[in-house]
Amino acid sequence: MEFRQGDIVEWAGVRGEVVATSCGDAKFTTVTFRERDEVFLDGKRHDGNKVQLLKLIERPKKKVVFEAWANLYAQGLQQAPGMWRTKVEADRAAGSDRIACVQVTGEYEVEE
Repeated sequence: MEFRQGDIVEWAGVRGEVVATSCGDAKFTTVTFRERDEVFLDGKRHDGNKVQLLKLIERPKKKVVFEAWANLYAQGLQQAPGMWRTKVEADRAAGSDRIACVQVTGEYEVEE
């Protein structure tokens, strides 16, 4: 498994955050546990004869914010409903019976 910066991982029962990863053939991952950095190769750490694995606990989500404009009519949305990126675009597409142009905003999270 490839780890990404910001991932929350567990190693030997302790949770930490991935602070850096490397590119190339060898996948080095640096994780901060209780203010101490540990380096893993391909998600593994060799301690004597034991191989301890990093376990992914949580991957941070990316926050997406959207903003659009909609034309409203007495009968509801325009016959061919749509959202526009700017008010100018919504105004250009408006029918003569438009009663309002409203800004719609929201946010949601997605996995990166």
